[in-house]
Amino acid sequence: MNEVPRPPGHDGEALGQRLALELTRAVVQAEKRFGRTLDRRELARRLNVSLSSLYAYLNGTTLPGTGVFDALLAELGVRGTEAGRLATLRDEVDAARRLRPAAVRSAARRSPGSAAVPRQLPLSHPVFVARDAELVRLDALLGPSGDPAPGRAGVAVVEGTGGVGKTALALHWAYRAQHRFPDGQLYVDLRGFGDKAVMDPGEALHGFLQALGVTPAAVPTDTAVASGLLRTLLAGRRVLLVLDNARSTDQVRPLLPTDSGSVAVVTSRNRLDGLVIREGALRIALDVLPRYAARTLLERQMGAERIALEPREVDELVDLCARLPLALSVAAARTATAPAGSIGALVRELRRARAPLDLFGVQDADVDLRTVFHGSYALLPAPAAQLFRLLGCHPGPEIDATACAGLVGATDPPLALLDTLTAAHLVRQHTPGRYTLHDLLRLYAVELLDGGPPQERLDGTERLLRHYLDIARLADHHLEPWRTTPGGTPSVAGAQPPIGDHAAATAWFESELPSLQALIAQAAATPGLESYAWRLADACALHLRRSGRRAQRA
Repeated sequence: MNEVPRPPGHDGEALGQRLALELTRAVVQAEKRFGRTLDRRELARRLNVSLSSLYAYLNGTTLPGTGVFDALLAELGVRGTEAGRLATLRDEVDAARRLRPAAVRSAARRSPGSAAVPRQLPLSHPVFVARDAELVRLDALLGPSGDPAPGRAGVAVVEGTGGVGKTALALHWAYRAQHRFPDGQLYVDLRGFGDKAVMDPGEALHGFLQALGVTPAAVPTDTAVASGLLRTLLAGRRVLLVLDNARSTDQVRPLLPTDSGSVAVVTSRNRLDGLVIREGALRIALDVLPRYAARTLLERQMGAERIALEPREVDELVDLCARLPLALSVAAARTATAPAGSIGALVRELRRARAPLDLFGVQDADVDLRTVFHGSYALLPAPAAQLFRLLGCHPGPEIDATACAGLVGATDPPLALLDTLTAAHLVRQHTPGRYTLHDLLRLYAVELLDGGPPQERLDGTERLLRHYLDIARLADHHLEPWRTTPGGTPSVAGAQPPIGDHAAATAWFESELPSLQALIAQAAATPGLESYAWRLADACALHLRRSGRRAQRA
């Protein structure tokens, strides 16, 4: 069948965009006449259409029927020859679209020359290491064929503490997979953490809709309506959305696609449980790098020759940076162009510094380590913030929930507060009931404690020592329950782990021995608390002797 010839410029899509522009101009002129912003919700009610349908008319997504179109022109005050011209244009759009099969229209819409195809991904970090397992999990969003999985839009949430490399992972994968999304890639920094005001979902929607070709005047002011329009525009298209630095589920939810073919990757320092529970999002929690990967990162940023000159110093720098990608990158930037021996010099500075985080400070707030940590800490409720600070009193590598109760002076483990800290990725529950935080976060907690009232540190340290002393005495009693103890069986005032027999007592000593030794040293060096040192040592003596640790006992 021969196609009916049409004059140049009479393509349905081009005519549709022209009609949308004309309608937008009519809206602006009507607002000038009325002296106020046109109430689009009221206008939709008068036309007896939904608000989302009205916006679809104004941005050219949907062509209104002749009756609705005539009523719309009347409401906008367009009359006479101007109304006739627009009615003719509307009929031309209708005729042009009817002449073109749906498949051809779809292909034209996806053609770069006929519709907006956003390419918003920012530059990714040139050095990317490890994270192979995480990349495989993100690839699962594409399905076995390598294209977005059918049925519904894919959503992934990349979570982790500040500086752990969430954005780097999301962008690395996005560039690797962008050819699977021919209709474009959208990106937004939602500013969930930091000094800048957190971005409202409406602002993000405004940017997305304009990137997809919606004229500014046609962007809905109502967030729910704008969200519906975004989903409408993404229907049948394959678009990748990277929603970076999100603070909450509510901030993200209006920006998510629903149609299969599109994928959204969200990054956040917070645990976005709502997206996992309600939207079925894939959760990817990032931890600090493995030791080999941390060393590889330094090698790629500083050069293999520099690393080979100071191998021991590099290993120590990896530890001092807590294997945190941001800290490693800052350290590499400080030493990459410095003279030979500068890695060792930085290591010595970090060892001696009273405030080691100063050496990870830079002018740009988004890569200044202390500022990055503060962005998460500042959002904590006061009780959780206090517990985080008091963790700076604990010198051991990990702490259990009962010891946290001792820290804050509670009779029960503060599980709700610990969950708040784990949700903010400021502490990590590495085994049930036991928590840890990497060394740089520990330094930050110590800084916060040092910057507050001295009594807070002293009281917290004494409560902690008293807790460990009570538990150690109880465990020591169960090692030899027949031994006479002055005052009878030791009692514990607050929360305590389940220690009721010899096996449980031995297990407690084994798990807590590194903390107990660090606490003894801390008590000995703290004026007014020195007596806790010898009393803790005495409570540990029997276990140390029985476990063959005579040197540690001495």
